[in-house]
Amino acid sequence: MQGRIPTSAPHKNQHTLESTGALGPVLMATLRILARQSRLQGATDNTRYGEGRASSKAFLTHHVANISTAIQVADANSVLVAASHRSLRQSLQGLD
Repeated sequence: MQGRIPTSAPHKNQHTLESTGALGPVLMATLRILARQSRLQGATDNTRYGEGRASSKAFLTHHVANISTAIQVADANSVLVAASHRSLRQSLQGLD
């Protein structure tokens, strides 16, 4: 996740957070190898693909999309937890 303070921010402490869900090169290479192996004769792909028209039926596309989504969700959860902790810290400072 990348965090940056916009130069034209109207508020002093405003932050913009981005999560691309990007996968590293080692993971992508591993997924490509697994995709090739899943197409070998005699191989069994037990992946449960979506049933909708827009659902990918390709091993690589399906797994990259799911892992990328998981990365984005984890980043969003991290931001929410940090915001919750910050809010609690600020509320407890007022009790001193």
